[in-house]
Amino acid sequence: MIYYPLVETEMMSEVTNFLGLDVGTQGVRAIVSDEEGEIIAQSCRPIASHSGKKLPQGWAEQDPLSWWEGVSLALKEVLASLKEKGIPSQEIRAISVTSTSGTILPLGEADEPLREAIMYNDSRAVEEARFANEAGENLTAKLGYQFKPSFALSKILWIKKHEPKIYNRTKRFVHATDFIVGKLTGDYSTTDTSNALKTGYDLIDKRWPRFISRDLEIPHELFPEVVPPGTHIGSISPECVRETGLSLKTAVVAGMTDGTASLISTGAASPGEWASTVGTTLVVKGISEKLIKDKEGRVYCHLHPDGFWLPGGASSVGGECLKDRFGNENLTELDRHVMDRVPTHLIIYPLVRTGERFPFVNPEAEGFIIGRARDKYELYAGYLEGVGLVERW
Repeated sequence: MIYYPLVETEMMSEVTNFLGLDVGTQGVRAIVSDEEGEIIAQSCRPIASHSGKKLPQGWAEQDPLSWWEGVSLALKEVLASLKEKGIPSQEIRAISVTSTSGTILPLGEADEPLREAIMYNDSRAVEEARFANEAGENLTAKLGYQFKPSFALSKILWIKKHEPKIYNRTKRFVHATDFIVGKLTGDYSTTDTSNALKTGYDLIDKRWPRFISRDLEIPHELFPEVVPPGTHIGSISPECVRETGLSLKTAVVAGMTDGTASLISTGAASPGEWASTVGTTLVVKGISEKLIKDKEGRVYCHLHPDGFWLPGGASSVGGECLKDRFGNENLTELDRHVMDRVPTHLIIYPLVRTGERFPFVNPEAEGFIIGRARDKYELYAGYLEGVGLVERW
């Protein structure tokens, strides 16, 4: 079993309940469980899946305040459920947060969002990714990956170049997880090693590399402090207590990116064990004793808390294609017809947005359909086949 240094012993209570928050692309999930993993209460609240404004092809943004609105409502629901069972909020020992990897947000002097967040699946920063790879070639050779347009560092460069007024007002850049942790604790200055990877953090030497400040001219002061997952960050702030009903006694500890947390949740704990997760997009990750390097930039490795490595990749293909194509349909009803239609004669690469990250890297890639579906049921089955074939690939 993987051990995480959750919080200091003197901060612990006798009760061992924990709350996990997942801020996804389409919704917020809150789950309270005991230390054996038995779920005591849970809630899921939708969030706006896009910013509401028309964006160029390949762009994706969200209002970070919509994340917090969803989190706040989900927290109130699970706390109400706990209260019905006679469990007070102070019996939640700790909270941890996970969210999308590569999503970035500039904050101002009062830790207010200066613009909408640029999402993990945004592919606008093509030129900036090339610049980052040129300037950071020593780091990418060392860690064995390439900066992609979807990486946070590429997006920060894009803001610096295209939105200088916002960049010059930025106090710090934070990831989606960091913003929610800040809303919980009042501390926006901390991130974890898994979120920091796509911002260029050196996972071997445990520092922000010099090329970021020297060559990219982005001061290290704009980046958060980096800690391992499981590290105690702070406690619930009085403001958050008033808004949500959480307890001042509850600790907030550093989490992981959603794909990394999904791997851990499967029970994968030893080198050689792998898992895939399909949400809005598709993530494949595993555990390795050695750092795996991929000069083509498809695979990158997170740092395992026990010193191993977590190699994997994230495709832009996933469940988003069902929402995009069949959003007004009853998916449960469509599911009933799938086995009558597969294998279909369709060939579908189910990209919704421009750009693919894994199993190949091409910021200009687009989805396609070869063949003509006889009805909506066959088309639905073809999309499921497409996601499955990308996963197999």
